[in-house]
Amino acid sequence: MLRPFVSLILLLIGFSLSAQAPNLDSLRRVVLQAESNRERADALAQYGNALPNFRSEEVMGLADSVLLLGESGAYYQATSDFLKGVSYFKSRSFPLAKKYLKLSIAELEGENEDLFFRAKNVLGLSYLYGQENDSAIYVFNDVLQTAPSSNLHAMYSANGNIGLAYKRIGEYGKAIYHFQESQKVDPANEYGNLNTTMNVSLMFLEMGLFEDALRSLRGSDVTGFEPQPIKSAYYNNLARVFYELNQPDSAEYYWKASIAINKQINRFDGLYFNQMTLAEKLLERANLVEAKAYLDSASMQLSYLRRPDDKFRYNLILGTYYYQNNQLDSAIARFNEHIENTASPRFLGLRGDVYLLLSQAYEEKGEIAKSNEYLKQHNALGENMREKERERFLAEAKANYLLAVKEGDLDASNQKIEVYTMQRILLIVAVFVLIIILYIYFRNYRKTVSGLAVQAAENVNLSKQIEKQKTQIIELKSKAILEAEEIVAVKSDGNYLEFYLKSKDKPEIDRNRLKNVLEVLPDYFVQIHRSYIINLKEVRIKFSDKVEMKNGEVLPVSRTYKDNLKDALSKFGLGE
Repeated sequence: MLRPFVSLILLLIGFSLSAQAPNLDSLRRVVLQAESNRERADALAQYGNALPNFRSEEVMGLADSVLLLGESGAYYQATSDFLKGVSYFKSRSFPLAKKYLKLSIAELEGENEDLFFRAKNVLGLSYLYGQENDSAIYVFNDVLQTAPSSNLHAMYSANGNIGLAYKRIGEYGKAIYHFQESQKVDPANEYGNLNTTMNVSLMFLEMGLFEDALRSLRGSDVTGFEPQPIKSAYYNNLARVFYELNQPDSAEYYWKASIAINKQINRFDGLYFNQMTLAEKLLERANLVEAKAYLDSASMQLSYLRRPDDKFRYNLILGTYYYQNNQLDSAIARFNEHIENTASPRFLGLRGDVYLLLSQAYEEKGEIAKSNEYLKQHNALGENMREKERERFLAEAKANYLLAVKEGDLDASNQKIEVYTMQRILLIVAVFVLIIILYIYFRNYRKTVSGLAVQAAENVNLSKQIEKQKTQIIELKSKAILEAEEIVAVKSDGNYLEFYLKSKDKPEIDRNRLKNVLEVLPDYFVQIHRSYIINLKEVRIKFSDKVEMKNGEVLPVSRTYKDNLKDALSKFGLGE
């Protein structure tokens, strides 16, 4: 229901890889213990680079301090420019960040290898967060090609950062490859490798490969980590994966573990998102009392949130609580407040299913006209939501990942040998299979001639029957008109039905019952489950307990309707 907010949470957990968890006290001591101005300038550069983003003004002050150390000028100016670029990057002023980082890079080459490649990595990130993905990938590749393998920080950061760049453009196969390469560069770096593991698991999670996501996360051990944001994020990721795997008790355990850490370290924004997520999932399980407790706790964090859109989620989930608790007027008030808060076009994607919720609330109140009005708005909004674009992006990313192989050019001669060998093998297999097929065919020819004739006659009759029904029109209670041939499947969800169509990504929603609809549909529609009706023409594969439709959806077949499906398939000559 709240997928836009889930995407927001995943974005908040995303990060740029660093070679170590920054120890600011240690870096500060290096500054104080520096024996020369050059050493002090280098130490200030590393300290400023490690400071968190909200201390960007302090980094700018360090840039001015470096200039005061300058004797010959050029090197200190380059180091100061590096810190200015870092400061602008941390404050998200990416054009200015690029300007000063380029000035720094031009002077640092040959002077300070470590700072030179640090500047390049931050420059690449400035391109990345400035939506210049191709330029970012170019810079990170340049670091990977020119940095010596002994420079662990440069190689580690470049691999991780280019992984982020490929992730952003949907090249998940390449992204995962580079994340894994970063782990090979410095396998002892527990903090950085945990970041990498979470990035990989998030991609698996987005692609719906939940077992892979869990396997990736379980490869890390955080028991030795002190309470800190990354440990909280790790537990949050585990909770999300367990929830998708339909293990809600395990999910709840890890969300509560994440909450405990955020309380320890006074991380109020993380605490808010944990509490809101847990409240939402408890509502899905009809645990109203505990859900309300988490909502009340989350309300105490609202004043700490820096972005106004972070607060939008509260009204939507609180309204859902009121709806489930039969406080319909309070629910409607919260839902309408959510619509007002998201009136700006840039917030439209955060509305979620608020119109559908309003439709259901007004239906419960018996105000059917208003219910139908909001149901129409829900259907209209569904076609324009950014969620649709996001789903398409993830579908392409998953396809890319499943087809991807590790980067690296194959040797041309080896490739030709492999292709030639494969062709020979395929030819031999094809000849062998052909011989077997011909033998079986001629052995069974006499037995099958009469059967095929009968089957052909039946197919003709069935084709005529099906042809008669091709133009059948279905009129929904919402006044929508559907062609039966366009319907792939119908799903029951409470008092509503979802009609999945070949020509639309979003289902058409109508208030009705499966039994009523089945009576008016052509007889090539069959019920396979108490919640599903399917179009037999759209079945790609039938398994013992499920069917795969031509659009890729896999739907369950219950024992009650298994024989029903078998008979229907046999009747239409579609096999089993």
